This record gives sequence, structure tokens and C-alpha cells, in this order.
Amino acid sequence: MQSEHGVDPELDHYTCIIDCLGRAGHFHDVELLMEQMPHKDDPVVWEVVLSCCRVHGIVSLAQRAAQELFRLDPENPTPYVLLANIYSSLGRWDDVRAIRELMSDKQIVKDPGYSWTEQKEQDTSLFVG
Repeated sequence: MQSEHGVDPELDHYTCIIDCLGRAGHFHDVELLMEQMPHKDDPVVWEVVLSCCRVHGIVSLAQRAAQELFRLDPENPTPYVLLANIYSSLGRWDDVRAIRELMSDKQIVKDPGYSWTEQKEQDTSLFVG
């Protein structure tokens, strides 16, 4: 970017490229870019990697991303839930149980999902918990 456009890439640029590469299944390129980029300890980057691993069922990199997120943002339930979802999609029920137990031991709770609808000027909220 610098040589062609005179712009130094920032964290958002790296995050977008990592997301595109991961969604396309190019995990080797994701890992190469992450080794070269200056922003190695950003939780958003690791969440993007973990989310892409969930789509493609890439367990080894997902575990690495989750471990980084456990270290960087230990109270965040997202990596626990995403990793458990990866395990469950692969039928790895013992691993799902281990993640749920880890969440329980650390008292990490996933916030319920909410939806709102409006019918005849009356709001209705629904949640899944």
C-alpha cells in the first residue's frame, strides 16, 4: 500500500484483509500476514480469525486464536462460544463440555440474544437465553 498509494496500512486494513483471506479459506496466507503485521495483540483480529475458522472448521488455528483471546480479553464470552460451536459442529462433544465447564469455572456467561419488533406502534422484545 505504501509503495503504490502512499498509505501506511493500519490495523483496520490488516483486519479486513485477514477477514477476506479467512472467508476464502486461505489460512496459510492469514498466518503469513499475521506474522508480518505490526499489530499482533489485537483482540478484534483474533476474533476475525476465530470466526473464519468456525466457517471452515479449522480447529488448530481456532484453538490458537481462542487461546490468544483468553489471554487478551479473559472476560469476553465470544471465544468460548465460538470454539464450543466449532467443536459441536464436528461432533466433539467432550471438547464442548470442557469449554462449557471452563466458562462455568471462570463465571463467564454469554449474554442472551435479543430481537425487537414493532407492531402497531407497540414494541415487543424477544430473547434467547
